[in-house]
Amino acid sequence: MIRAWFLLCLTLITCRAQELPDGITAGNDYTSIPIPAARYQIYLIGEFHGAQETKSFLAGYLVGLHRQVGLRDVALEEDQVYQTAARDYVDGKTTELPSALCLRADVLNTVRRFNDSVPANQRILVHLIDIDSPLRAIRQHLADVKDSLGAGTVVIPDEQSVREMGYELIDQMRPLARDSATNAELDTIRSSIEANREGVEIGISLSDTKGNVLVEAREKAIARNMLTVLKNSARGVALGFYGGIHVRKRPLSLPFENGQMFDYKSLAVRLMEAGVSVASISCEALSGSTSWRGMNRPLPPQAGNYRVSQHLTMEEVIAKVPTAEFFWLESAKQPALSFSVTNQNLAEIFDFVLFIKDATPMQNTCAPAEP
Repeated sequence: MIRAWFLLCLTLITCRAQELPDGITAGNDYTSIPIPAARYQIYLIGEFHGAQETKSFLAGYLVGLHRQVGLRDVALEEDQVYQTAARDYVDGKTTELPSALCLRADVLNTVRRFNDSVPANQRILVHLIDIDSPLRAIRQHLADVKDSLGAGTVVIPDEQSVREMGYELIDQMRPLARDSATNAELDTIRSSIEANREGVEIGISLSDTKGNVLVEAREKAIARNMLTVLKNSARGVALGFYGGIHVRKRPLSLPFENGQMFDYKSLAVRLMEAGVSVASISCEALSGSTSWRGMNRPLPPQAGNYRVSQHLTMEEVIAKVPTAEFFWLESAKQPALSFSVTNQNLAEIFDFVLFIKDATPMQNTCAPAEP
């Protein structure tokens, strides 16, 4: 009787799994998401900003990539000036993070917990590959490099003067920079100043953020630093965790001030142009709510707007496995995957898409913005 009941349950489970089209995986355990059979050099996760589930996905995918491809390097969308502090934190050398890293505290905690679970020679090394912003971060980075070089004759001025004198300060320190890592830092600082001169300031809250944050100076710096991470990786593989727009594999035109358009080339596109094999992974929330940069946002139901095929929407896919928290789609097996609101074929833009059925706000450790 028990054997018959077991076989019946197994049959029901198998039939339920067979209801899903090829290339779609449903589940509740993010460690069960399949790692691509093809070996990529860089895996780019395009997070849905402010959704806690993207961090849960990162935690699970980190385990799989570490086990199957030997991942040791993770690059994050944060100011390079705070890289040493982030590394000390994930390695357990300190229990505190700079307040400027509050938006990435949950991600860094994910890496810290992982590093606590493995031997020292298998730990993840984090890389912060973004430009420094606002001006106080640029000034701090200049001061840090000056100290590391022992450049006692270089005088670091106040924040506003850094904007005008920054290039000159970099030129003063460049001859003292004998290693590639320090030269790369100086390159990032230069790009940071260039972006600031173009009116870009990136703060913790949206109210503190100004200008076109996708400015060319920033995008070039991100790609350059990501290539450096890959070049220095002992395993020849890296994971990047960035906003979704950065991981798309197609350029696009975007509106900016006064209705003007500008051509945007993403991190993924720049890496591919450099000859790097990239796995582009987009996280999409179908409903729920998020919290990002001081803004709480409810999400209208979107499952009906995503089409797996002409005759099947994500809403119908969810109905087949209603208890699943996420759905993982492989674009190679679902080439018609599209979003009707923008009339985009997502299968042409991303290699994989993680659909989060019901997003919840991320764990926010940032202090409230000053009025």
